[in-house]
Amino acid sequence: MKKGMVLTILGLTLVGVTTQTSALPKEQSVEKSIETATTKSVETAPTQKSEKGEKTSNENYITKDEAKTIAFAYAGTTDANIRELEIELDHDKGRVIYEVEWKVGNKEYKCDIDAITGEVLDFEVDND
Repeated sequence: MKKGMVLTILGLTLVGVTTQTSALPKEQSVEKSIETATTKSVETAPTQKSEKGEKTSNENYITKDEAKTIAFAYAGTTDANIRELEIELDHDKGRVIYEVEWKVGNKEYKCDIDAITGEVLDFEVDND
């Protein structure tokens, strides 16, 4: 009777150890899947270095087209008569800006726009 009980306990113990061992890789697999899913969702846009060497992410920047639209609206011009349009992403005084330059008739326009907020920072009109 003792032998039977000892064998039963030993058998149950082995079954429990086997169950725990086989369950371990599944848990690790689930953790790895969660880790992979988390890693993918945390990916960010490419970064650029500012003049001071600081990294800045461009994921929140307005587009060049949006910068152009803001500049033209601020100046009261349209696409119709534009010539020599230049739009550059630049860094100025710790800010990332779009420098938008264009000509209409005999006037040259320059507009600096904050690349994150879309705020007009500087605006100039000169006779060409």
